[in-house]
Amino acid sequence: MQKSELKILFSEPLSSMDAVWGKFGKDSGTNNFLYGMASVAAYCKMKGFINIKFIDPNIECISKEKYASFLKDNKFDVVAFSSFTASITYTLETIRLVKKTLPGCIIVLGGIHASLLPEETMQECKELDFVAIGEGEITFNELLESIISDKQYGNIDGIMWRKDGKIARNKPRQLVSDINMLPMPLYDLFPMEKYQAQATHSKVFPTYTMLVSRGCCFNCAFCNATDIHGRKVRYKSISLIMEEIKYLKEKFGARGITFYDSTFTANKNWVREFCNELIRQGIKITWDCSTRTDTIDEDLLKLMKMAGCWSVSFGIESGNQKSLNLIRKNNTVETNTKGVKLANRLGFFVATNYIIGIPGEDYSDAMNTIKYAKKLGAHQALFYLPIPYPKTPLYDICKAENTINPNATWKDYNALDFDNPIYINPKIGKKKMKELYNYAFKTYYRTPMVLLRNIAQLNSVDAFKKYLMAVNCYFKFQ
Repeated sequence: MQKSELKILFSEPLSSMDAVWGKFGKDSGTNNFLYGMASVAAYCKMKGFINIKFIDPNIECISKEKYASFLKDNKFDVVAFSSFTASITYTLETIRLVKKTLPGCIIVLGGIHASLLPEETMQECKELDFVAIGEGEITFNELLESIISDKQYGNIDGIMWRKDGKIARNKPRQLVSDINMLPMPLYDLFPMEKYQAQATHSKVFPTYTMLVSRGCCFNCAFCNATDIHGRKVRYKSISLIMEEIKYLKEKFGARGITFYDSTFTANKNWVREFCNELIRQGIKITWDCSTRTDTIDEDLLKLMKMAGCWSVSFGIESGNQKSLNLIRKNNTVETNTKGVKLANRLGFFVATNYIIGIPGEDYSDAMNTIKYAKKLGAHQALFYLPIPYPKTPLYDICKAENTINPNATWKDYNALDFDNPIYINPKIGKKKMKELYNYAFKTYYRTPMVLLRNIAQLNSVDAFKKYLMAVNCYFKFQ
């Protein structure tokens, strides 16, 4: 078989918006572009595998029956999925349907959940043929090469597979040392008109997601990003980023970009170079990013604003220093306070994230974080209960305390729906934790300073559209 003859499908699972956004559902206004999958597809196409299709039955509103018919009509040789913990149940159910519909096809699963729990995932789903562990571009391409040639999989780094009826794991794949060798994500493969970044990250529509780096130099206890992309931050070249932004503007009418990098301002010199090039080329684009309060300063924020940045999102996490220490934020309440106040003073839309009920906290500690959030008065605050994702230090802490909910399922790892919390704080209890979570959302946006700051944002049609979505989400808590 020639490369061009191999029929490859990249697919999202049969699920729903609720699988990712919980009680917010489609009112979140979100269909995030699948950046990682698009990068893998682009690399394989560059290597000669051109017979590639993509389907997202969720945003296309395709039924289980129509999805099966689509598979039968196209007779794919390889079907690839990505994986996230909160939606892995739906993904494995879809994999079983694919194998039942196309018994001869090869099914490959990548993504963070399968990368962290490859053997457990393969044991859970006997229909799954391969797991691509870690960064997937080179691994998946080498797997395709073997499928069309010798079917010898033992020398492919970074995979787990079935060999003679047993699960085999090959040696790890090294990280891509220079991510500039990777082509631009294969945007043309995807229904871009149906993708929209989270409404709270969008000042104008359409806004698309981008990643300009891989890796994170921090070690937060609740995150396992470094397990996939490493501790060293690897950046795309400024010239390639400019090319990608201009492509999104010209081809898909992008008016905004939200950068989903772990800590956008981890390297201030890189950020300055990026901003100066946007300004030099006169690229008019509205953008936002996520970062930390200890990686910004006034001059940097002013330059970012000149370059089109309208919003910064900070992972504050807690108003209690003992909790910041426990979750390894390596930051202080004082630094967080100064950072949010600075961004507010400079006129940014400021978004903040908090975790309430962290191990070791009692009811008064959790309430202190809520009060602290209101005192900072950012335009937006998102509150979470602790989620001990597998293989994180937070998971180890909760496991040692025997505080992980024994009745929890993968679906309960949803980060915005805590009807059945994964972690139950013994000093607070399940009922009180849920009450605190709902109380935080209900009362935060009634805070006069927060209310006034958000009313001041209602200065365009796009703003009214965004805030209408926000109001719909807010009433989910009433």
